[in-house]
Amino acid sequence: MKCCLRVVRADGTKETIKVAEDQAVYAGRVPSYNEEDNIIVDSHESVSRRHAKFTTEGQNVILVDCGSSNSTYLNGKAVIPNKEYTLEEGDEVRLADSQTTIRLKKSKESKEERTERSRSRSRDEPVTEVSESTKKMLKALDKYKTRDEKVKFLKLMGHKNAEKELDSL
Repeated sequence: MKCCLRVVRADGTKETIKVAEDQAVYAGRVPSYNEEDNIIVDSHESVSRRHAKFTTEGQNVILVDCGSSNSTYLNGKAVIPNKEYTLEEGDEVRLADSQTTIRLKKSKESKEERTERSRSRSRDEPVTEVSESTKKMLKALDKYKTRDEKVKFLKLMGHKNAEKELDSL
């Protein structure tokens, strides 16, 4: 699952910023001096230079107020500086008295991203969670009595290594 921050400024302009793993997205009054930082700039006078930070931790996006002078608000309530808050889909973040809002939006992986992720996964790595489609496939396999029928079914479903997959079940 990909995470994005949807920024809506007071003038109505919108911007979407992807939050990648191992990347901090900073929000503040001035552009960052570090090219690696991806910053949300809000020139409102109540916004601190480096006001808040968004990071990822697994599938979660974490918000931290960086000790700002005029608070960061999560769903209308001021957050405690330097404390981590896990954001949920649709949560709204506001910096100080600025009218700019930042919302968390999670989007599903594209087919290409899923394919790449599955290719990069080691074949020896144990599967820890079973998707709904895999559960349906396993239920469908129960209809077939012999191993050959099951292999044939899996191959029809596009599984090139049907024998190995069946052995791993």
